[in-house]
Amino acid sequence: LNKYIEEHIEYYVNNVLLKLESNTNEQEEYYIELLNNTKISTGTKEKLVSRINTIVGDLNKINETDMQLLLLSKNKISPTWKNILLIYNNSDKEFSESLIKYLNDIDNAKELSKIKMTIDKNEKGESIYSGLCREIVNSDRLNIDVFELLIKSVPWCYNSFQTEKLSDDKIITLINNWKICHEVEAFQY
Repeated sequence: LNKYIEEHIEYYVNNVLLKLESNTNEQEEYYIELLNNTKISTGTKEKLVSRINTIVGDLNKINETDMQLLLLSKNKISPTWKNILLIYNNSDKEFSESLIKYLNDIDNAKELSKIKMTIDKNEKGESIYSGLCREIVNSDRLNIDVFELLIKSVPWCYNSFQTEKLSDDKIITLINNWKICHEVEAFQY
């Protein structure tokens, strides 16, 4: 039976798995296997993601970038900085509309605010989270309540940032959270 299902996985997913009304939760391990299965079409995987409520804890386990982005857009990934960094790096180190929408979800922001990003460096000696942190600090597309939460996770303070993009509320939040280095030059905005 297992061999038959493996050989006819597309048919099985469309005509059995997706037809079961009560089947909205899959074990994460098996769900990831389905999403990574090259014998299942993208369209069927999209139906799976829409139907199944399972949250993917580690986005690195999903092989295809398009599938990672789909999971993000459907809010089906765990709110971790590791997952956010992966999406950010795969989006040319910019905040895509899907990522902004995900970050602007207050529940996601609350979870992310509980974890401080690390100051670890990659093999080139660059801080892994520095670009993402700078993007958060300079973002005009994050809601103020979300901004106030996310800024708690940023481990650095900054001498300069793009003040023309930021509201007074966000600048005050940066000051109150010690994200602007307290040097005279930093306050000249």
